[in-house]
Parts: sequence; structure tokens; C-alpha cells
Amino acid sequence: MRTRPARSGISIRLSTGKGWRAALAFVSLASLLGAPVASADWDGSAGQKAVSTGLDAMIVRPLAAARAGIGSVLLVPASILASPACAVNLIRGDSCRPVFEAAYDVLVAEPVDYAFKREMGEL
Repeated sequence: MRTRPARSGISIRLSTGKGWRAALAFVSLASLLGAPVASADWDGSAGQKAVSTGLDAMIVRPLAAARAGIGSVLLVPASILASPACAVNLIRGDSCRPVFEAAYDVLVAEPVDYAFKREMGEL
């Protein structure tokens, strides 16, 4: 019977997973946001623009895009739940458009505008 030789020493692997890079980037960004303001005229400076653009690109835009995707999925059940109101409007002779338009505006249009149509760094 053959046995393996025992390892001597302890090895520590720092790159055991892929998530450590994202965690390190998040901690780095959080430490930048908590830094004290160096001057009174910091508003509109290059530092503020860099921080807000980085925060927007790394955190806010992906979350806003996810919100737009989830809103698109939730629009179908919202439309189904709004269909009795549409039936009432049709009986009264009104249009169904306002019933579905409100759900579309809140669940799809506003998140898409916020995620994709605004300028980078405008939070």
C-alpha cells in the first residue's frame, strides 16, 4: 500500500475566491467617501467628480439597471392586476391608457431614465 508523504509547513492562499477583489474595491471606495473635505470649495472640484463618477459607475448604475429589469418583470403582474380597473374604464367609456401608464412610468420609464439616460456622476 502506498501512502502520500505529509506536507510540512502551512500555506495560506489569499486568492481563494473571486469575490475578494470586489470586496477590496468596495472597501477602497468606502474609505474614499469617508475622507474629510480638504477645502471649503470642494463642491464642483475634480475630486468630487472623480468620486461621484466612480460611485455612479460601480454601484449606482448597476443597481439602477437591476431595478429597471425587475420593474420590467413586475410590469406584467401589475398590468394583470390593473385590468379590472381597465374594464371599469371601458364600461364608462374612458380609455385604459392612464391605468397602465402609471405602472409603466413607475416600474420601467423612471428607472430606465435614471440608469441609462442621465449623465455619468449625477447622483
